[in-house]
Amino acid sequence: MLMKDGEFNYSELRKNELDMEQVRSMLRQQSIFSIDEVKDLILEPGGKFSVNKYKKQGSVTPEMLGLKPLDDPVTYLLVDKGDLEEKMLERMGKSENWLREQLENRGYPPLEKLLYVEWCPEKGFSVKTKLDDKIQRDKLN
Repeated sequence: MLMKDGEFNYSELRKNELDMEQVRSMLRQQSIFSIDEVKDLILEPGGKFSVNKYKKQGSVTPEMLGLKPLDDPVTYLLVDKGDLEEKMLERMGKSENWLREQLENRGYPPLEKLLYVEWCPEKGFSVKTKLDDKIQRDKLN
């Protein structure tokens, strides 16, 4: 199991030689555009993922409630297993110094201690360290 109750099993990711962008790509193929939606993630023997989404991401639609939702924003994977995704930063027009400064200002550890850093202009950072058991989220000001 790659993820249980919203927490990655880092040793399983390493054992299966998966990086976060591969995981995100497979999730997008299942119309899941944020890791935050996933409760449990299983890598099946054939190489496909089985996903159990959080119930809050379930089948009641905003339209059923008379709401007009905005489209899901694009997210960018900036750090994968402690490795900086330089090409992604370039596409965003941001620098490594910008990212390090943003993370340091928010009290996050150095990049090498992070499992992943995802950033969305509308929602800010979603950060998972290699050592802790929760995803940390904040708003970009």
